[in-house]
Amino acid sequence: MRSTLGQLPYGLSNDADLTLVGLATARMLALAILQCSTNEPVMNVRLCLLLPAIAFGLAVPPARADIQGAPEILAEVAVDIDKDGISDRFVLAQNRWGEDADLYLYLAFGDDRLDLSRKPTFFRKHFVPGRGTAGNHTLESNRKGSLLVGYGWSGSNSWETTVKILYRDGEFVVAGFTKSWDTRESIGSCDINFLSGRGVASRGLRGKAETLATKFLPVKLADWSRDKVPREACDY
Repeated sequence: MRSTLGQLPYGLSNDADLTLVGLATARMLALAILQCSTNEPVMNVRLCLLLPAIAFGLAVPPARADIQGAPEILAEVAVDIDKDGISDRFVLAQNRWGEDADLYLYLAFGDDRLDLSRKPTFFRKHFVPGRGTAGNHTLESNRKGSLLVGYGWSGSNSWETTVKILYRDGEFVVAGFTKSWDTRESIGSCDINFLSGRGVASRGLRGKAETLATKFLPVKLADWSRDKVPREACDY
């Protein structure tokens, strides 16, 4: 039975996990009741008296939100990315039990109240590293209406990454990727324009930006992965 007391964010389900846990718990409870009924001195008398109440509690499905926890919203922004005059909503949210943050895109969202259980126009699981691996999560729009997804880390090993997304011909497209870092071992940056097909990278405090040999192609957001960026140029 599915509880209606809590809702999970879109794209997430752990019904199978909950079922396995429930079956294991029910089996342990059945064995305990059997021991009590056979008058074996293994079980504590008070515990035997409490078993009926425990069994009743297990029969009532708990709120799913209490089990999984609500997602933590790391950043959100409203922008009219498709230029139809209606505000669109973009959200980065992290599940409390995971490391990665998911991306939710809602077209024609308007002024509605944010509800992550509502089916988004586009959803991408594990889009960027979440808290614990990265921080400083931001969602912004530039003057041209593109979406800028930012994340990074501040400290002795600082780095910052931005993924540029735009809406073209009815599809979300990754138009650019930039990364800069300043760590104990190295300093550098890379900048890739997937629309023009060109990219540059530099290393060292006074390193000169060099054109990358790779010819890049536009990438649909649905097909985006970190592997679209050459690691030898954009990793410190």
